[in-house]
Amino acid sequence: SAFGDAVSSGETAYNIAGISYNDYIKDYFEDIGVLEDYNKSFSKKNYKLSDMLKDLNNNSYNNKEKMRIKQAIDKSHVITISFGEDELTKQAITKDLNDKVIRDFLNNYDILLTEIRKINHNKIFVIGIYENEFLEQSRTIIINAELSNLARKHNCEFVNIESLLTNEDFFLNKKSYYFSYRAHEIISKTIINSL
Repeated sequence: SAFGDAVSSGETAYNIAGISYNDYIKDYFEDIGVLEDYNKSFSKKNYKLSDMLKDLNNNSYNNKEKMRIKQAIDKSHVITISFGEDELTKQAITKDLNDKVIRDFLNNYDILLTEIRKINHNKIFVIGIYENEFLEQSRTIIINAELSNLARKHNCEFVNIESLLTNEDFFLNKKSYYFSYRAHEIISKTIINSL
């Protein structure tokens, strides 16, 4: 199952959801004949950590998948979690990204991973954030280091995508911080190699 914001859902530079790294991972499991279920319905643009925590607290039901969020977590053999790019970039755009916002974000991530680990003990990948026009690398380095620590604390794997996104060709529209399907494919291969 995939949980997260627009990076997780495969948002493109043209404001439509395309193929994400999660879809490539699904294809891999399908190809080797072990895919039992695939749930990406809790991945959407502007979905924040606080939204997922609320969904977990309410055990929200997803009409598309016909299942509750805790059921989706429980049934998953592999989970990917990607939060922060939309949320923190929006804060940076409005000049509201400060130490308190970052602390709250990391605290919510810690709470989320704690709650997920109560339900699921399988492989979980925490996807890092990356520098963009609004989100400075000095911030992303610090945030990713903290996300890596949280991943380790909760026995998850951290995927540093910032180091994978160095090719400018991955960003098709310079006005958008969403990357191309080619970048999603590289991220998926990094995750598949860690399975």
